Amino acid sequence: MGRGDVDDLVVLEDLDERTLNDELRTRYLKKRIYTYVGDILVAVNPYEELGLYGSDVARIYRQVRHVHRGLAVRAPVDIGLIPPAYDAA
Repeated sequence: MGRGDVDDLVVLEDLDERTLNDELRTRYLKKRIYTYVGDILVAVNPYEELGLYGSDVARIYRQVRHVHRGLAVRAPVDIGLIPPAYDAA
């Protein structure tokens, strides 16, 4: 995998501040604005419409769980946080 291709940065061999910033910058340039770092979802504001939130995306993530650090079932997106947050309430 190349830079910016890892959905969960916790799986990187070396994760320090510089690596985190470099990966987030690379993912931002590739229009991948959501990135997991373990159980934390980092979102970088793209300042533009990316077309990420259609009903097809909502349907996919309605049943998706980020069940294990390092193994994102789908690419990270903030809509994926809704089912776990709802279940915890």
